[in-house]
Amino acid sequence: AFSGCTKLSSLTLGAGIKKIDAEAYKNIDTLTEIIISEGITEIGEKAFFDCDNITTIVLPSTLKTLGDSAFESCDALVNVTILNGLETIGANAFSVTGLNDVYYAGSENSWKDVRNYYDIRATVHYGEENSYSGTCGDNLTWTYWEQRQLLEITGTGAMTDWTSSSKT
Repeated sequence: AFSGCTKLSSLTLGAGIKKIDAEAYKNIDTLTEIIISEGITEIGEKAFFDCDNITTIVLPSTLKTLGDSAFESCDALVNVTILNGLETIGANAFSVTGLNDVYYAGSENSWKDVRNYYDIRATVHYGEENSYSGTCGDNLTWTYWEQRQLLEITGTGAMTDWTSSSKT
């Protein structure tokens, strides 16, 4: 679809999208930011292959399948956050030399099933990060991940007054 595009620097994939096709955003060296919204269930093979300037990825809780080599050769990628829900990580999905940390919201035992014997060469953190969460609208929730200093807002609709936090 956009493979090799030289002008794309930021990409937001909205809640109406269910699948990112194979090689859809392959070889986009100008791409520095990707926001993958809740609702996406599958990222295809080599979808973001060789996107050299992406540094951080947060995979939504609705994602079930991450295809082979999905983020392979994304050489600037250093942090990946995987929320609960992912069932399969394809071979070489994160074959990246600089990947330092993978934050997985589930347990170490569930990680063994998800990674499907694919060995990621990074430190994997299992649901151990302090987070705070609440609501900020009729259909919006927020989570603040303390260790990464990341605020995640998910859902649809207008943002209104937020509720008091609850530490998880």
